Amino acid sequence: MKRLIIGLISAVLMAGGLVGVSESAQAVCPYTGCVKTRTHVSVPNAPVRKGHKATVCVRVTTNGNGTPRGRVTATVKGPGLHWSRTRQYTGGTICFTTRKITKRGHYSARGIYSPYQSTPFKSSRGGAGFNVV
Repeated sequence: MKRLIIGLISAVLMAGGLVGVSESAQAVCPYTGCVKTRTHVSVPNAPVRKGHKATVCVRVTTNGNGTPRGRVTATVKGPGLHWSRTRQYTGGTICFTTRKITKRGHYSARGIYSPYQSTPFKSSRGGAGFNVV
């Protein structure tokens, strides 16, 4: 009877361990576009004064310990302004500086991460709003 109970308990523990291993195996996916990413956008000098430039910073993160690589596009839209720039992304935080903003109002800053074709990371986008006073 003791052997039966010990056998059942060990079977439950092993099944739980296999579920945990299959969850973490997703982070080491060999296929293109299977690791989720998140794009964080911030405007550190908000609120921006009229006639000054805005700084838009973009950072891409993932659940694992890999570093997403690809292209990051920053876009700012608002009253009388549609500004966009693209740069290569190799990790960390990358900041963009807009041209001088001449109109007051609410503006939206967006960041779009586009991975290289050979990486396992998915594309992502994020945004933040700021005011020009």
